[in-house]
Amino acid sequence: AAGHCSSAEEAIDEMTVLAAPVIGMGGQLGKIEKGYLADFAVFPANPLDKDLDAFSAMTASMTILGGEVVYDAENM
Repeated sequence: AAGHCSSAEEAIDEMTVLAAPVIGMGGQLGKIEKGYLADFAVFPANPLDKDLDAFSAMTASMTILGGEVVYDAENM
């Protein structure tokens, strides 16, 4: 499981919206919103529907960086 988090939602927040300002990119990363960099992962199921252990075991199906697909499990 992910450190001190008690849910998949908390873990996702820790890795995104809460982590961005820590690395000095609070206005560029951490959200899917106009003006933010289009960096995100696609999972085979909604991680918010999973408990923390199930989310921790999930593997991304696709990763998008800067609006470009950099990993696609289906085509690798």
